[in-house]
Amino acid sequence: PKTDFKLSYELTRALTFMLLDGQRAVFRGELSCSISGWMLQSELFLGLSQETDPSVIFKILGDIKFRGSPPTLEIYEEMPSDYFQIVFQCGNGASWAYYSDDYICRKIAETIDINAKLYDLTIDGNLFEEDLDEFLSLAYQIYAAY
Repeated sequence: PKTDFKLSYELTRALTFMLLDGQRAVFRGELSCSISGWMLQSELFLGLSQETDPSVIFKILGDIKFRGSPPTLEIYEEMPSDYFQIVFQCGNGASWAYYSDDYICRKIAETIDINAKLYDLTIDGNLFEEDLDEFLSLAYQIYAAY
């Protein structure tokens, strides 16, 4: 994989990885490592069709558990299958003194697995009221700040 150098007060390397559905990026993750610590950042791009019930979108955007890093909504009028795009972002990290390489590898695998499950719940471009609790429960594991 290609690594990039990042501007920082110390030398930092970053590895970016993505989940694609054949047409677009669904998830982007980035692991940044320096001599003193690491940071794992995640972005989920939730594309929902124009037929999605707006109350589902409002419940996601208004969920109090996302208040530390609330998701954002963008509307793409020219793309009916991804008319609504909700973007979730988060990051966490620590000093090397607290966690081992194995912990970071497990954290990356967990992040990819949960984001794949979130995508599977919306694979047809819809998120229905009956799936909302399961979706939010999974999203809290990665994206909830409080």
